[in-house]
Amino acid sequence: MSDQARYEALAMAAVDGLLSPDERKELDALLAADPERAAELADFEAVKMNTDAIRDRIAASALIEPIRPTPVAKAGLTLAFVLIWMGLLGLYGFAAYQFMVEPKTPVAVKIAGGIFGSGLLILFLSALRTRLRGLKHDPYREIDR
Repeated sequence: MSDQARYEALAMAAVDGLLSPDERKELDALLAADPERAAELADFEAVKMNTDAIRDRIAASALIEPIRPTPVAKAGLTLAFVLIWMGLLGLYGFAAYQFMVEPKTPVAVKIAGGIFGSGLLILFLSALRTRLRGLKHDPYREIDR
């Protein structure tokens, strides 16, 4: 490995504070041999200090806790969604019934509509089952409360 490549590796480790005592001696020897490297290392350390300050500022702003709905608000939202789904399913059921009893609708279209509706129902029930099982076995339930 060339002196330049070794210096670059040691300089990056020094900036991150990862040098062993032997590596620190080796870096000091390389810096003594070329004073321009010492100025370059100081620039690297200044950049590292600035990026660390930005990282700390971002981390501090992330500590602001998100707004969590109250139990009453959660219950209201749950009730609203349940009512919406019940209404949609009722309307869908009525439309499907009307579609099936209409005498002018061809039998092939009724069969296709029945297959389509069955597929939608199975998909909905599968998604609902997955969601309910996910809620039941959520490993982060205690953390989110």
